[in-house]
Amino acid sequence: MEDAKKSIACFEIEREAFDRYFEIEDWEIRKKILFAYYNYVVVQVNMRAGFGHGEKNESVEFQKRLIKQTDRAIAVYDDPKVRALDGDKYDLDGLKEELEYDVYGNWICGTDEREDLSEDMFCRSQDVIEKLYNNVLKENENPLDMEDEIYCNYWRGMYFAGKVELREYVEKMIEYFDYVLEHSDLDDAEQYVDGKLYQIHMFQMPTLASVKELNEAPELKKRYIFLKVLNLLLFFTINMLGKNQSEILWLQNCKTYDIILDCIKLFMLTQQKGVDFTGKDLKGRELGVGICQRKDGLYTARFVSKHTGKSVQRYFPKLQECRNWYADARFEDEHGGINACCDMTVTAWFEYWLENIKGDSIRPNTIRNYRERFEHNIKGCIGNMILSDVKPMHCQNVLNQMKDKYRTTTIYQTRIALYCMFSDAVENDVILKNPVTKAVKYNIGKEPKKVQVLTVEEQKKFLEVAKDCSNYNQFAFILQTGLRTGEMIGLKWSDIDFEKKVVHIRRSMEYRHSVGEWRIGEPKSQSGYRDVPLTEEAIRILKAQKEKLKTLKVINMDFSEFVFLNRKGEPTKNSAYDTTLFKLCDKAGIRRFSMHVLRHTMATRCIEGNMRPKTLQVILGHSNVGITMNLYVHVTEDEKVKEVEKIERALKIV
Repeated sequence: MEDAKKSIACFEIEREAFDRYFEIEDWEIRKKILFAYYNYVVVQVNMRAGFGHGEKNESVEFQKRLIKQTDRAIAVYDDPKVRALDGDKYDLDGLKEELEYDVYGNWICGTDEREDLSEDMFCRSQDVIEKLYNNVLKENENPLDMEDEIYCNYWRGMYFAGKVELREYVEKMIEYFDYVLEHSDLDDAEQYVDGKLYQIHMFQMPTLASVKELNEAPELKKRYIFLKVLNLLLFFTINMLGKNQSEILWLQNCKTYDIILDCIKLFMLTQQKGVDFTGKDLKGRELGVGICQRKDGLYTARFVSKHTGKSVQRYFPKLQECRNWYADARFEDEHGGINACCDMTVTAWFEYWLENIKGDSIRPNTIRNYRERFEHNIKGCIGNMILSDVKPMHCQNVLNQMKDKYRTTTIYQTRIALYCMFSDAVENDVILKNPVTKAVKYNIGKEPKKVQVLTVEEQKKFLEVAKDCSNYNQFAFILQTGLRTGEMIGLKWSDIDFEKKVVHIRRSMEYRHSVGEWRIGEPKSQSGYRDVPLTEEAIRILKAQKEKLKTLKVINMDFSEFVFLNRKGEPTKNSAYDTTLFKLCDKAGIRRFSMHVLRHTMATRCIEGNMRPKTLQVILGHSNVGITMNLYVHVTEDEKVKEVEKIERALKIV
């Protein structure tokens, strides 16, 4: 207490230095002053038992002082001059938000009864906690996934406010407790104590103990006692970690607590300290060290890795499978190998995964996309973390840091890369579970660009000005076939069957500026291998292109089999097409668009012509019809007008 008072006195001196804040050139000193306002209040909150939290009158007066001091600190953080000077050096809004929660959130969590809260303190606590609770729900619809201090204090406030009955409050605490036990990683005892169940043990349970209504509801009291025993047993177990095995075995064999032991997964906690238990099946028969049978019939095997001291665990439907895995895993842990490298970093795993596990099993474009997403977005956030230490919140943070710079589609691709690399780590027993859970959301970025489509009038204007362009045949051919740009560039004369009037799509080609060469690869997906029917106009374009090639003075022999070549006898680079398009758009007086818009336009014309979506799916080379409908079917302004005219005619009586 004396140390706390000394700290308060120092912080008070530092706060008074604010009078000369704008004269101080050293940012570190100014930062110290800003934090003094925060610490001055928070230290008093944390030490409130010695600062007037005894008698009610004293407590109310103390709360008033805290509120006044908090408001003063917030006024400093909101000061326009402070923000102009140091707004880019520190997140003042974040500091303000943290201060409000540390005062008002902590005050309500440490209060046993509603009567101990002044009206102003209670209202402010409610506002802060409800705002935080609702903000978290916007990111994750499951409230049980949020941090305990938010979830528990929210329902505590609801109970104090009379918005929920005691029964519902208790049930909410029990529901949260059960959910955490079921879904949390309990290997790390310290994390478990200081994390999601800390609030329940330290604050929620003492509050419930003082509630008179609890004695009037035997069933509810039974549930409360059950929860209380769980808490006590949990902390008792944690305190025993590191003690001799016989003491823990005594706890294991205590029949009275069988159901409790099952709920809190005691054995997972004790495994952190290297304790191996000789397990039994449901009939009480010995299964051997490290193996036991759960109540649902599954066999589980676990041991403590010598590399990290952490528990390694797997579940199996058959006992022999369980024993085989246990023997192999223990051997690998003892003698090395990838499965034993539990201290491997995320970056190290990514490189190993991409080279040795994925290898040639995925397309070069996919590998490139994985690497780009890892280098640009994943590596900086979690690259240096130990693979087994990565949690859902770390993965969510990777995506959160992208939301202001990237579109949702790119964030989604990053999530896919994360999920795939961690999924294969689970399959290879490198980690126990994939941290990219359903709770890790990707739909947080910028809205995707609206896919542009040419109206009929815009298409006519474009083709009219493009007639004199050297790339006219390429533009017109995509508008007739819907090929991707890379598919059109990679087209060979051997792919064209004039007799059957089809073109066989077998490859895609693009110029990689990073390496200065053309890359020929497979179509975008397996569905990309397809036969596209040729219209009479498409055949006319191809024949015109063949005649055009005869006029070329030179043709690069590396590309002699390709259909669309430029004046130099080589394919036109992808980027050059877009440059040409922009010039043609300006000349035609229409909106600028990229090459892919030609494919979109062809798809839309087909739908406008009443082509069945399933047929269009095959022509475009989509893996499912949903992609066809969602991405490429667009109602143009022309079509809107036509439909309205139909409605007018239908509604006209006379």
